[in-house]
Amino acid sequence: MKNAKLLITLVCCSTLLLFGCLGPKSLEDLGKEYAKIKSYEVKIEAKDAPQVNQIVKMKEGKIQKMKMTTNMGWNILDLEKKVTYAKMPGNSCMKMPYDAEKQPMGPSFSPADFKGDSKGKVVGTEKIGEVECVVVEFEDEGKKGKCWIGNDGLVRKVENGENKVSFTYSKINAVPDKDFEVPKGVKIRDMTKLMEGMKNLKNFMGR
Repeated sequence: MKNAKLLITLVCCSTLLLFGCLGPKSLEDLGKEYAKIKSYEVKIEAKDAPQVNQIVKMKEGKIQKMKMTTNMGWNILDLEKKVTYAKMPGNSCMKMPYDAEKQPMGPSFSPADFKGDSKGKVVGTEKIGEVECVVVEFEDEGKKGKCWIGNDGLVRKVENGENKVSFTYSKINAVPDKDFEVPKGVKIRDMTKLMEGMKNLKNFMGR
């Protein structure tokens, strides 16, 4: 009898897990999954906006390096060294200091972005393509929106009013380090001293 009850319990639990009846993952759980990701490539598409392609290198849920490519060229951000490389016409690029607090990195989301002031709330699950996602409702400047986060912690879609952004991933944990470097043969024009001089002059003039 005990064996029969145990078998029934195991079957019921397996069924619940199979059909997701134990409930969707929490934002905390999704954050833990996101922190496991080392790198990825993503195609970002939004209405009335040019397509953006990114490769991202991460460590413990924080972005270390990012390369963005659009029809205008490419831009590499190195958040560890606090520098950015921007493609210029011809075979050259500019190297400039980068301040993550003052300069936006471009579209990139994590489960943590929908906690705190965003008042993110898990409301269910839904598939985006073949990916099972957790649906999160949130607020942004008084407007309600929805976000679809894959069980791997990567955001697949965000809707906020008329703004709709989709994210399609590839090469998860498989982007080589060399892809985040300035391509060989590209001349680097270091603008660091010039930018620092302009900053110092601006501070002096502001006195």
